[in-house]
Amino acid sequence: METRPNPQQSMQRITGWMSLASGLIALVSYYLVAASVHFNFEFFSNPAIVFQGQEVDRGMLRWSMIADVFGYYLLLLPLIFFLGRQMEGHTPWNGLIRFMGTGYVLMGAAGACILAVVWPFLLDAHATAETSLQPSVVLLFQTSAQGVVTGIWNMLDGWLGAAWWIAVSLFLMKRMKIVSWLGIATGIFSLLDATGNMLEWKSLADVSVNAYLVLAPVWTIAIGVVLIRKEQVFV
Repeated sequence: METRPNPQQSMQRITGWMSLASGLIALVSYYLVAASVHFNFEFFSNPAIVFQGQEVDRGMLRWSMIADVFGYYLLLLPLIFFLGRQMEGHTPWNGLIRFMGTGYVLMGAAGACILAVVWPFLLDAHATAETSLQPSVVLLFQTSAQGVVTGIWNMLDGWLGAAWWIAVSLFLMKRMKIVSWLGIATGIFSLLDATGNMLEWKSLADVSVNAYLVLAPVWTIAIGVVLIRKEQVFV
């Protein structure tokens, strides 16, 4: 007698592979953006330094933003909805938690798409502009960075992501303890990053954003591996 595939297990495995891809692409994005500015990690808190040192690799910077769209954001959607489905009946806040996760993804991906277009354009404009016009281009670059990096990513997205990570990690605690603590740490650093930017506490924001940028993909890879390897995490 032929055994029919379990839809729950199939969904879990597909979600696991998508999560694994998300984490790996996010790490590629992190490497590309760091390499494009010659591993000057101040860039993550002050993108305008691209005009102060070695020439930035605009192609690598552009592709880092494209990888960012899928790695840190869009490929997380299956996991957000899969976990949301598992949390039904366990918390009256499930709809809000799923909304937080979806908002984090859509706002973050929109910001990355904007920078994938705007930053290469401004770098090219700066390279060809007359000397008298270059400060205006730098100002536009700083404005886009402040709006997307500080405003969307490191403030609004920081709060949305923190709420989602901490909520789902508490739900997962009995099923995958190490992954859950890693998720809570990711959420805390995301929250500290957002708080640091809100209070204009630069040192707190700088440390927190760099911790989040590493922990988020590591967590996504870890939960992806668990979902792939375990036959049935959720009953």
